[in-house]
Amino acid sequence: MLPPQHNCLHKLWSVLSTSERDQLEHITRKLLTRLDQMDEDGAILEALR
Repeated sequence: MLPPQHNCLHKLWSVLSTSERDQLEHITRKLLTRLDQMDEDGAILEALR
């Protein structure tokens, strides 16, 4: 089952140009990689305290 935000994200994605999609994908991958690093370092838990 998809979250309710899926439809909005799908609409947003469909109106982006190819370069905008590439930029968004790059930024998202970079953000997720950084969050993974922070999670491994325990920084996320520290920040939430």
